[in-house]
Amino acid sequence: MYLIKRQSGYYSVRYLNPVTGKLSLKSTGKKLKTEATQFVIDFKKSYQVTKQLPPESLTVLFFNFLKSVESKYAAKTIRSFKITFRELLKFTGAINSTQLSKELFQEYQTHRLKVSVYTARLDFANLSIFCEHLKERGFITENFIKQIKKPRLPQRLPLFISEMQLNELLTISTNKDISDITAFAFYTGLRLNELINLRFTDIDFEKRILILNNQTTLTKSRKVRSVPLCNAAYQIANNRNPAAGDSGFLFTYEQRQFKGDHLSHAFKKLIRKAGLNDKIKFHSLRHSFASHLVQKGVPILTVSKLLGHASITTSLIYSHLSPESLQTEINKAFNN
Repeated sequence: MYLIKRQSGYYSVRYLNPVTGKLSLKSTGKKLKTEATQFVIDFKKSYQVTKQLPPESLTVLFFNFLKSVESKYAAKTIRSFKITFRELLKFTGAINSTQLSKELFQEYQTHRLKVSVYTARLDFANLSIFCEHLKERGFITENFIKQIKKPRLPQRLPLFISEMQLNELLTISTNKDISDITAFAFYTGLRLNELINLRFTDIDFEKRILILNNQTTLTKSRKVRSVPLCNAAYQIANNRNPAAGDSGFLFTYEQRQFKGDHLSHAFKKLIRKAGLNDKIKFHSLRHSFASHLVQKGVPILTVSKLLGHASITTSLIYSHLSPESLQTEINKAFNN
């Protein structure tokens, strides 16, 4: 619920109608913001925005939720929602909105922890979004997931490869398309989905920089991100550069857009041929990019920005790779 000022000079309040599930507009009849703000306070008290709707089956709620968010999230995220909902329905059976509770979701989380902590955490995130959706529409009065403690992940150091190991993979590879996208991932730290959707028009060849603008290439955080190209990355992109003005994909396989699963499988084959750790996957190239930078003394904050992390906390896992810089700071503090 929030105020907007109309062209007439009067303020109106925008709010979510719990019955229709749509945004509605109501005039405050006030031109002064202080008076309009008081109107909103009174409106919240008098108009029962949190009034619960008649019970609705969990299946119908899931269906309506997916329909309302399908344009907001990537296809991969929508598939994740569906898996979470399918497993929850198996656990709960046929229930309705009045039977949702903190205790129910707590029991479900305990059940999913038996599968893995990663599975339980993914369900936690998906169901939190779902419950917030139900709360906004008046089916429940509070987000029960926010009352539950999120499962903690055991801290594990990310797997990565060295530049020497990268060169070994490139030597083994018999396909230039696979080789190019593998090396480019190592030298830019882009996510798999960002890479396969990257277009020539996303790269400024003169300035040697690529821009993920959420128009042609969608980032995970939905934020614009720019990544400078080192010489190796620039050469890869430049050698694939077609006629000026072409807006096709930078990386293709047999002249068609790469499929994520196909690329992952092809990379895994290279890893096995090279005899490297079988747990290394394509995403490990992103870790390799970050690890290489940290080992070369690049500040964690800079690495975080290049990776497009929403918080520097996510990038701190790489800090163990730079013990020398920590030693330097300790010496500065205690050795005069």
